[in-house]
Amino acid sequence: NVGKSTFINSFIKEDRLLTQNRPGTTRDSIFIDFNYKGTPLVLIDTAGIRKKKKVDQTIERFSVVKALQAIDLSDSVIVIIDASEGITDQDLSLIGLVINSGRAFCIALNKYDLLDDEEKEQLERQIKRRLKFASFIETIEISALKSMQLNQAIDSAIESAKSSMQDVPTSKISSLIENLTETKPPPYIQGRRIKLKYATQVNHQPPTFIVYGTQTSKLRDNYKRFLESQIRKAFKFKGTPIRLIFKEGNNPFAGKKNKLSMRQWKKRRRIIRIRKKKK
Repeated sequence: NVGKSTFINSFIKEDRLLTQNRPGTTRDSIFIDFNYKGTPLVLIDTAGIRKKKKVDQTIERFSVVKALQAIDLSDSVIVIIDASEGITDQDLSLIGLVINSGRAFCIALNKYDLLDDEEKEQLERQIKRRLKFASFIETIEISALKSMQLNQAIDSAIESAKSSMQDVPTSKISSLIENLTETKPPPYIQGRRIKLKYATQVNHQPPTFIVYGTQTSKLRDNYKRFLESQIRKAFKFKGTPIRLIFKEGNNPFAGKKNKLSMRQWKKRRRIIRIRKKKK
């Protein structure tokens, strides 16, 4: 009951979706074709997802499954939050769910116009504290009922989707990794330096990079977060999760014997004879 259906009705300027002032009005995911600034969109209105302990009807369980499927079908997700209730634990769970799905998204704070100045300041502090793990996500203050900043929310979602499809050349990402490890190298592990050699992009939605090096399994989480933030900043990834996969670089000579030339073999024999004489 945060205003998802009202958001779409107000955005397309048609009463296409049923809206009521009670939770559970939308049961199934509803697909709506809409042309926005020359861009064809498919808007999906999903059922709300409540806490598991409150989902006691079979039909509502079905609605939740359809909503989760809609996330996987989407290029971008708008997570609508009731600003008058603040950032709840359920909101955090849903945001974590979208991040784990790898989808680009933004957050729309609905009913923002109902807040007074003190409540707005409190909400801003709450966002900084509770959404620290999703600091790369844009938040937009909207009013679905009054059609306030709905276009901004859609624009943010589209921009985030485009960002999640961005291609980064191997040469550029490898050059960035090399520069970062020179200016701020990974810490030593048991007296040995972790080396990151090169990286390459292997997927989109979310942008996924494989970073090759030595002892990468011992790389600490804080350094991984540092690399992620620098990649996001360098290539202007907005509103999309980034995944980094670290792999050990295989030694192409592992398990192979070094075959000596005749000259090297004779030299080795001389060294062995000299060592025997000294003994």
